[in-house]
Amino acid sequence: MQPEYTKIVRDAIHGYVHLTEKEVEIIGVPVFQRLRGIKQLANTHLVYPGAVHTRFEHSLGTLELAYRMAQMIESLRDNWEKARIIRYAALLHDVGHGPFSHVFEDIVSRITKKSSFKHESVTLDILQNDEKIAKILGEYKDSVIDLLGSKKRFVEHCIIDGPLDADKLDYLQRDSYHAGVAYGVFDSTRVLHTLKEIRGRFLDTEESYLGVDMKGREAVIGMLLAYYYMHETVYSHKTRRIADAMLTRSAELAAKNDATYDKRIFQYSKGDADFIRIFKEFDDRRFLEQILASKDEKARQIGLRLSRRMLFKAIFGKDLRDFPDRVRFNLMQIAPTQTEKLEKDIGDYLKIDSDFVIVDRQSISNPLYREPYGVIPKPEIIYFQENEEEPVELSNLPSPLSRTGMRTVERFWIYVLVKKDEREEKERMADEFMGSL
Repeated sequence: MQPEYTKIVRDAIHGYVHLTEKEVEIIGVPVFQRLRGIKQLANTHLVYPGAVHTRFEHSLGTLELAYRMAQMIESLRDNWEKARIIRYAALLHDVGHGPFSHVFEDIVSRITKKSSFKHESVTLDILQNDEKIAKILGEYKDSVIDLLGSKKRFVEHCIIDGPLDADKLDYLQRDSYHAGVAYGVFDSTRVLHTLKEIRGRFLDTEESYLGVDMKGREAVIGMLLAYYYMHETVYSHKTRRIADAMLTRSAELAAKNDATYDKRIFQYSKGDADFIRIFKEFDDRRFLEQILASKDEKARQIGLRLSRRMLFKAIFGKDLRDFPDRVRFNLMQIAPTQTEKLEKDIGDYLKIDSDFVIVDRQSISNPLYREPYGVIPKPEIIYFQENEEEPVELSNLPSPLSRTGMRTVERFWIYVLVKKDEREEKERMADEFMGSL
């Protein structure tokens, strides 16, 4: 049985996205339409002006790619019941994103001093609590929730969440296209047409994995290089991180100092229907408007400067590996939510209000780079298979990723709201301060 499409949407990346009647109904639900107001890359448009695309079109693209991927897998190709669930899950996988996408997760973590808020959990809560979506999904609701939330590893789960999932294949190409850079370009057609299911009998497990035929090795390496360089040049761009940090700081100050500021948007607990009701009303625009209406002057000032692109300046930046061992160790022990004391110390030294000092430690990982002692940081295993032979991990194959010395990059930055004529002096003082640690 094949899907009966009732609508075709023209997409900038994949050409046509085909939709069934039920999928069109899901897209029309307010909680899904809200994704039109949530930019995929938060404040990246302040660096790359074209990067104003949203979670809405990314979700459509992920649906189309997930189905194309399923059609490459023999066990899924003619199974419309499984394919239908994969399509629903792909379409809805980002419905739990907050304003400004991943930046919102950092904002909640800093305000609540907890790191438990993840958009994936909110997605599952929305699917459980939104009556309109539940009615459309009908008998498939529990299966969709299981596919999005399960820790099991079967090939259909890997299509939705894994090192080669439809989400990554879409956003690398989409983000690259809208940012106007070529770093995210790779041979996605070759990746798609060399996908295969690798059975658990090779891996001492009952599970199955989404792997790649050995013929697709170069295409997958190209994808991983695209992933690395998109992080290096776009996702972790210094100015983009400054803008996102300013948004976070302004929200922190408003929540901390303004008694009238509505903090319910940050007070998440699993299964909280009241939180979901409030959460569904927020997109980028409303969230920023709330900050600009805050009674806290500093929160309002930083929010206004962000909206006018009058950004903080980076007065210090250094690779963590360039610090002495003791200093590097101490800096790496500081969690992103625990920088207040260091920011206060820096502010006192620079004679600047510490609310206008932001410490940022960023990490860009190449998961296949092997440190000299053999540790692979944050591994995401991709298996390759020649015919029916034993699968091989990509990290064990000859690859420029594991030979060129591309490694995990850890950078330490200080961002400061500083007057233009004082910048040079503050840079010197920041360098003195960091040298004294």
